[in-house]
Amino acid sequence: MTKIYVVCGFPASGKSTYVMNRLGTNDLVYDYDELMRCISGLPMWQSNKNVLPYLMDFYKRLLINIKYEKLISNVYIIKVFLDEQTLSIFNKCDNVQYLFIDTDPNVCLSRLKDRVDHCRNYEELLQKCIDKKNKGEYDMCEFIK
Repeated sequence: MTKIYVVCGFPASGKSTYVMNRLGTNDLVYDYDELMRCISGLPMWQSNKNVLPYLMDFYKRLLINIKYEKLISNVYIIKVFLDEQTLSIFNKCDNVQYLFIDTDPNVCLSRLKDRVDHCRNYEELLQKCIDKKNKGEYDMCEFIK
């Protein structure tokens, strides 16, 4: 059975790096922010509401298909936020592991400031993530330092 990893954390916390360091030849990666950047042409962490339905259709299809996947070894879903759709689809699956890349927000902020491709509201986005963490919205995750 395919193992599903939902990897979340602050922007620039190292989610993609964590996944790439574990990626096998028969694994699949869904990186919401990277896909939005690729299909919209916008900088990282910005979105186009007109492109969003296409991205969400792909995501929904992926979530439905991987629940029954037998040929792919691991699926990594990289997201800043955990959403209700993801949680509801996987709520009865034994093969899902939620991970939170727990990098100090100040380190993330420093990384964001150094990036050319950052969005204009990265500080606001980071604060939103901190607030969600403080409210316990990532409590179902295993925290990775």
